[in-house]
Amino acid sequence: MAQSYPLRIYVDEITAPVLGRELVRRCGNEGQHRYLDAIGHTTLRFLRAAISFIPDALNDGGNMRNAAFILSQPGREFLIQAGSGDWEFYFSEYANGAIYGRCVRKPFLRYVWMVSGPLLVVLVDYSPLPGLLPGLL
Repeated sequence: MAQSYPLRIYVDEITAPVLGRELVRRCGNEGQHRYLDAIGHTTLRFLRAAISFIPDALNDGGNMRNAAFILSQPGREFLIQAGSGDWEFYFSEYANGAIYGRCVRKPFLRYVWMVSGPLLVVLVDYSPLPGLLPGLL
């Protein structure tokens, strides 16, 4: 029932409607899900988990026009990519069957800011010229 995936699926932006269309394309409409084989059910579960993860990715500051969702199913892996995929989110399955997603790569400048930002705030707080630096932030 579920079709084989190409290695990469390119989209303009990773959104719930886009992933929903991919779910319908790969697994059929809601009434057809009970006829899926084991691979189809796994695909369905991973795509549903990816859809529910989008708000968490946005809370992390993810740019969904420049992101990649790597769905690592047992025995195969595929990628849904928007833009150059600088934000990478990896989805895998625990032994108990729960699917989790996490950010595994951010753009370089975002990483540098996350590492150096707290240090900059500390330097400004303990600056000998307090009236000079706070206006810069």
